[in-house]
Formats: sequence, C-alpha cells, structure tokens
Amino acid sequence: MYNYGTNCILEEYDMLIKKLMVCIACIFFSTLVSAETMLGIKYNSNDAVNEIYEIDPSTGTEKLLKQFSFPSGGWSVGGSFADPKTGLLYLKDGGGATLIYNKKLNSFTTVPASSTNSFQALFPNIEAGGTDALISSPEDNKVVVGDNLIRLETDGTVHVGKNSIVLSDEIISASGNDEIYSSSGVLQLGNNASHKTIIHGSLEVPVPITGNQAANKSYVDGIGAMVMAAAQLNMMYNSNSVLDLGVGISSVGEENALAIGLGGVIPESRMKYSVSASYNNTSQEVSYGAGVSFSLK
Repeated sequence: MYNYGTNCILEEYDMLIKKLMVCIACIFFSTLVSAETMLGIKYNSNDAVNEIYEIDPSTGTEKLLKQFSFPSGGWSVGGSFADPKTGLLYLKDGGGATLIYNKKLNSFTTVPASSTNSFQALFPNIEAGGTDALISSPEDNKVVVGDNLIRLETDGTVHVGKNSIVLSDEIISASGNDEIYSSSGVLQLGNNASHKTIIHGSLEVPVPITGNQAANKSYVDGIGAMVMAAAQLNMMYNSNSVLDLGVGISSVGEENALAIGLGGVIPESRMKYSVSASYNNTSQEVSYGAGVSFSLK
C-alpha cells in the first residue's frame, strides 16, 4: 500500500475533481459536438438530391438524416465549413446562398446570397466558446464551469449551483467525513410527498432541541427512563401518611433517570396528592407532574 503525503493526496484530489468537472461539461454539450460519429454528405443520383448521413466509424454503418437540394443545383465545397462550437454545418451553394444545417433539429435555414456574396470567405464565429470558454479559473486553485453552474473552490469544496449544494471530501472537511450540505443552510431531500428516502446502514442524528427535529435512540430511551422512574413513586406512598418523600430510578438501554416526589393525604379530607420531577442527562430535560385524587366512599 502506497504512503502518500498530504500534499500529494490534495493534488490528486484536485486533479480528479477537475477531470470530473470537464466530463460533466462534455456531457452537457454532447448534443452539440460528438466524437463518436461523423456527418457525411453525398449526392443521390437516383433521386437527384443531396443527402446528409450520420456515420459510425467503429462499425461503418450509415444513417440517413436529411435529403435536400442546393438552390442553384451546385455545391461550393471549398466555401463550406462546420462550427464545432454550435454544431452547425454551413453549406455554401454554388449560387452564393448558405444553407445552415442543425443536426439537433434536423432542419435547414437558408441565408440568401445577397447577405454573404460580398465576402471572399466565411468562417465559424471565432469568439471563445464550447468547453474552452465553459471552464475557467478566475483564482488560483479555483475552477468554474459556466456561470457558477459548477465550481471548485480554493478550499477544495465542489459547489453545484449559485446558491449551492456543497460536496466536501474528508481530507478537507471540518468533520473529517465526506460531507454534502447547502450553502443556504437548508438541504431538502425530495420535493413532494410521494418521494421517499432509503438509507442503507445507520443514520446518526443529534439530540433534538426543537419539536420538529428527529429523535435518536438515546433520547427516546432517556424519556422512557424518566417515565419509568416517575412511575415508581406512586408505589412507595403510604395511603395513610400526610407527607411521604419518594425517590425512583430507572434504566432503559444505556440511559438512566432519577425521579423525586412528594405525596400524601390531606388531613380530615378524602383527597390525596402527589408531585414529582424526573431527570435524564442525555435529554437534559426535567419533567414535572402533579395529581390529586378523591375517595368517593
């Protein structure tokens, strides 16, 4: 097993993330540019039309995409070009018009000769575009895809979206664990009532402090122990005593609880009373209870 230093691990992690982001960018733009197939144009003499085919070089198979005709009947091959940034084909008609083919829509747009015949040659738009413009590095060790769609921050965390979901590797996270969280402070799983979340393995949650938070086993066991401890007090009161002091203890799982209570009978009446309080260290809560009863006979 190799023993890498921390710096080497961080460098490999950064390179892995950058490669991942490039792959994601390529997936986003795969509908525009594809290296798996090629487009070919040939003339069908039987039907007297030109045809555009999609060619798979690995198998040699051809798929007919579109039949069309040049307005003048002739094709100026030398004046035609493809724009890899947009994925469009610019086919120059012999009479000067330009036919623009969109593979995604499988349709043509025609630019009349009057718009282009004053130029000696036409070229793809040379402004930055495609994956070269999609991925940038505005700061040292920071990589951005698109308009902050995905970015690798200088601290090594990966952000998805402007108000982002954040992915943090255990090497750089504060907890020492792989982390996923929201920079806005709220991360929701699912977006409607029909969605469900399935967890394989254990799920750890902290001790709840508000009413809408999930309870862990320690908290539930602690509350159960408090109830059990308080229940022991009633068994110790003397029904003829004016004032009794009781102490109860209980254990549920690994949680223990203590309860203290007073109870007795009010002289010259048939009324009995009791008050109690119980406590558990995990829940860090004190429960209180009081009750009275009247003898009807």
